Amino acid sequence: MLFNKYILTILPFFLTTLIGSKAQDATLSPHVEPVDAVGDIAAVQVSNGGTRIYYEPRNGSGIAQICTSAPFSTGDTNCHTGNFGGVAAGDVLPGTPVAAVTLDGFSELRVYFFSRDNVLSEAIWTTAGGARSGDACPNCITHSGFQVVPGSKALYAMISTTMPASHVRVGFISAASPNTITEAILNSNTNRWSLSTLPTMT
Repeated sequence: MLFNKYILTILPFFLTTLIGSKAQDATLSPHVEPVDAVGDIAAVQVSNGGTRIYYEPRNGSGIAQICTSAPFSTGDTNCHTGNFGGVAAGDVLPGTPVAAVTLDGFSELRVYFFSRDNVLSEAIWTTAGGARSGDACPNCITHSGFQVVPGSKALYAMISTTMPASHVRVGFISAASPNTITEAILNSNTNRWSLSTLPTMT
C-alpha cells in the first residue's frame, strides 16, 4: 500500500518533468522547414546521402518535393517545391498514398499517386527531359488508365537497372482484380506499361 502511494506521489512530478523536457526540446529548434502533409510521405536516397522527399500538401497544391543534401543530422534543405512535375492540384486524390523510386545520382525520379478518379498516376523527372506529368508526359503511367479500388491505400514502387523488361514495378490494388496485388510493369525496351497480378503460390 505504501509503495502504491509512493508511485502515485511521484507520477505527476515525473510526467510534468517529461512533458516539460519535451517542450523544451521543441524550442531548441526555432528554425524548421514547415511541412503539412495530408497522408503518406515517400522518400528516396542515393549513395552520397542526397534525399528527395514527396508528399501531398494539405493546401492541395499537388505533390510536393523536398531536397536534402544528406541525412537531416548533417545535411541542408536545398529545395522545397509544392508542385513536383507540374502535377495539377485537381489531379491528386486527397489523402493519396505516395511512392517514389530513383536511380543513383537522381538521373531518373518517378513519383506515384492516385488521381481523384482513382487512376494510378505518375510524375517523373529525368536528366534528359526534366520534370513532367499529365499531358506533358505521354509515356507516364497515368495515360494507361489503370483503375485503383476506391479507398485503397496500398501502393509501392521499385526500379531496376538490370532488368529492362521490368525496369519499374508499381504495386497497387486494381479495380479489375480487387482481391490481390497487381503490378504495373514498365518495359524500358518498349517504353510500355503492362499489368500482372500476384502469381498463385505453388
